[in-house]
Amino acid sequence: SQLLSNTATSFGGGLYNGNGRVVMDAVIFAVNGARNGGGLFNEGAGVVSMAASTVVTNTAAESGGGIGNAGSGSVITLTSGSLVQANAANAGGGINNHSGGVVTLSASSVVSNTANTNGGGIHNSGGAITLANGSLVQENRATNNGGGIWNQSAGAVTINNSAVLSNTVIGSGGGIYNSS
Repeated sequence: SQLLSNTATSFGGGLYNGNGRVVMDAVIFAVNGARNGGGLFNEGAGVVSMAASTVVTNTAAESGGGIGNAGSGSVITLTSGSLVQANAANAGGGINNHSGGVVTLSASSVVSNTANTNGGGIHNSGGAITLANGSLVQENRATNNGGGIWNQSAGAVTINNSAVLSNTVIGSGGGIYNSS
């Protein structure tokens, strides 16, 4: 299945999920665009599960080039080799997670994403990010801080048996930028 070349002026170029439950297997989100969550945007008590799926070359004018996740109760899980790659945004080139949202990557990767400000791969503000089971955050780029991961506002980042590799930034925290 594919969600290709869609646009939204606000949230979720390819998919917007507000308080619903979405389960995807082998879905491709490509060349979508929005203000937030270029590929997809999840909020409220929304739950999104993605297995063996790809989020690639999506753009967001503000945050979450590939994926946006916002609000307490909002949960996104990427498993089975899911890939978030070559997306771009002002903040959170690959993934933007904030305000109590939860994003878990298991055996999945965030690779070669770009942010004009912070969080080339992942931008986390007051949410929770978990990388597990060989997940990678690799070769992402940000202009300000947090080439791989930018974490702030009491956000939590947990890394288990995973790696943050070869990310670059002009400012601070090539791999991870962490600040309260």
